[in-house]
Amino acid sequence: MFGWFRQKKPITTSDRDWTVTEFRKRRQQINSADQVAQMAFAIVTAMHWKAFLAQHGSPATFKQLPRDQQMDYFRNWIELCQRYVVKNDQEKLISAEMISYYLAALINDDRNLETEAAAFLDNLTRKGWHFA
Repeated sequence: MFGWFRQKKPITTSDRDWTVTEFRKRRQQINSADQVAQMAFAIVTAMHWKAFLAQHGSPATFKQLPRDQQMDYFRNWIELCQRYVVKNDQEKLISAEMISYYLAALINDDRNLETEAAAFLDNLTRKGWHFA
């Protein structure tokens, strides 16, 4: 699923394409949801984002970490996603997945996806920030 998870193997075009496709699919799913569901996604995403910021301060600080620390955090994030799958908690899962795509872009220095994901996540978290 995450071919770029291994440190020594270079990122392939298919890995990046998969990540971008999944990000866009989830973004469309959120954007096409009704307003109540969108607000639920916004609140959960803001909650997740606040936790990230509490630990790392900013995406720029996260990018400066050694890759092994970035990957440790990413692995923990994927484990969180897996727990949401087991609990069948779609709102939290989709929110966590959206942030995982952004983290992947940061870790792999994919500036295009980083910019696209940051714009979407910024807009989404602003909507739910005061409720998270």
